[in-house]
Amino acid sequence: MSLDPLRVPDVYLIHHMKRSGGHAVIYWLAKNFPRAVFVNNENPVQPILEGRRSLPDGRLPYEDWVRKKERSPGYANVLADASTVLVSLEDHELRVRPFSHPAIGTIVIVRRPQNLFASRIRKSSHTHLLAYSLDNPELIGRAVRIFKEHARAALGLAEAATPLQSIFYDAWLISAHYRATLAQQFGLDEWSDPSAELTTEGGGSSFGETHVDRAALVRRAELLGEAESTVLERIMSDQEMIDLSCRIEERIAEISAPRAGAPPLHPAPSNR
Repeated sequence: MSLDPLRVPDVYLIHHMKRSGGHAVIYWLAKNFPRAVFVNNENPVQPILEGRRSLPDGRLPYEDWVRKKERSPGYANVLADASTVLVSLEDHELRVRPFSHPAIGTIVIVRRPQNLFASRIRKSSHTHLLAYSLDNPELIGRAVRIFKEHARAALGLAEAATPLQSIFYDAWLISAHYRATLAQQFGLDEWSDPSAELTTEGGGSSFGETHVDRAALVRRAELLGEAESTVLERIMSDQEMIDLSCRIEERIAEISAPRAGAPPLHPAPSNR
């Protein structure tokens, strides 16, 4: 297999945390981008946290990465023909890259920290994955640290190494205006609403749901038990976390509603 140099796909690295709603957003993007291929959870964090694997150094050329991926049955003969390649990285620092590419786009998906960590706390009770550990202060600290980095980048509070597109999951979920804005930023002429089905990637809902309940998804913290709420309060008591949470709330309010005097956005229903 060789890549056609005249037809180079748009390649996006999508950073998000487990339980961030990232899979729902990525499936929406994949549905609306032309001839898109989604590579899920590249460089899984579990073997890295266990010490069995190391982080990629990011120097592998994209073409070589494609050749390696296409040896897997799920990706055979699809990456070379794709117009858009979406590669997700879960629970990683923004510096982590599985390959080098001269024109890569970077997306970071951020969820309200109360909802994000509420879902992670609930998930911890029925998984062995170290990313959700509540017993190891180092691992909890790692999750908080990565969230802060993602949030600072999404809010424009930190200079990114490469141009970065931020997506705020809570706004994407509830606001058709914000979804239309994102679609236009990505150059999409058509776009659809999010699916009513919860994705199974990443283990589905932490709260046992099978269909999207948008009201419940934006108030996860209210669904926790007393012991779980105590853990969440401890995570959210950090002063920087409080500040980032306030800034995220302000940004969600700002992007969810049309600005006064702005021309209307006209979404076209997708037939894809």
